Amino acid sequence: PDMAFLLCTDGFWEHVAVSEMPLILAAADLSFAASVWVRQAARRAGAGGDNVALALWRSPPRSKRGWLSFR
Repeated sequence: PDMAFLLCTDGFWEHVAVSEMPLILAAADLSFAASVWVRQAARRAGAGGDNVALALWRSPPRSKRGWLSFR
């Protein structure tokens, strides 16, 4: 399976449930998902909320043939 990472500040994880995080990482467009979820976390935090930062990364799909193949 592909690997994915979500790195965030406490201003993010305090307002986004752990159960929501796989949904974020499954998004087709990680850049768009990051912007949507940063705004969502900020909205949930309200005016007095902490700073919100989020970085997402997903590995490229693996080749079906493996690292060594013969033709």
